[in-house]
Amino acid sequence: MKKVILRYTFIVACLFGIAIGIIVIQDFKQEALLEKEVTDMDILMNQNYINDILIERKINTYVTTGDYLEVEKAVKTFYQDVYECFKEINEILYDQNIVNLLTIYNFKKDGPAFDTSLKFIEEKKGRLVDLEEEATQLFTEEHIMNYIKEKKLDSYYEKYYHDLLFGEDDYQTDESIKESIKNLIDVLDKIKNVLNFLKENEKGWKIEHDQINFATEELEQEYIRLLNIIALDDEGIAI
Repeated sequence: MKKVILRYTFIVACLFGIAIGIIVIQDFKQEALLEKEVTDMDILMNQNYINDILIERKINTYVTTGDYLEVEKAVKTFYQDVYECFKEINEILYDQNIVNLLTIYNFKKDGPAFDTSLKFIEEKKGRLVDLEEEATQLFTEEHIMNYIKEKKLDSYYEKYYHDLLFGEDDYQTDESIKESIKNLIDVLDKIKNVLNFLKENEKGWKIEHDQINFATEELEQEYIRLLNIIALDDEGIAI
């Protein structure tokens, strides 16, 4: 009887070991899938051209199950918020209305006071300041960890989430989005300088045959200098 009991115990132990092995293998597979998702999203969101369709499809498609699915949802909710912030900044960066501020068409339409154009610039700058504040909050470690804490999972999954987004090193703030905002505000200020120059010297220029002509060479050279500052410093605005 003892041998039978021992044999039975051995079989149960083997089955238990096999079950644990299967679970571990499945966990490895889920982690591998999730890590690939994060890598793919990083690549998509760091390209020069933001492909909205691919990003939204990736964010809204889930590849894991169980507790890992909750981790994946936390990760992708964070990426969704980052994407929305990046997207609005990108829309402002390539807003055709900004490009049009320095066209002959706008000079004829809104000059020489440029009230509409200058108001438009201040509105865009105000929105960018708001976006910078949002980005500052978005990229704090506490805020990022809130996405997973809301899931109320055990500490293993919280640590896994942290390592997935930050690696095993100490957290460092991503300053790239704030730098993009700062650069765009700088460009808007330089465009504003051009328009204010034209406004302040409204008697010294006029539009003839769809070209701007200045009364003196000094005014023309200053206008060209102000335009060159923008053209040299920013590739997103075509002069």
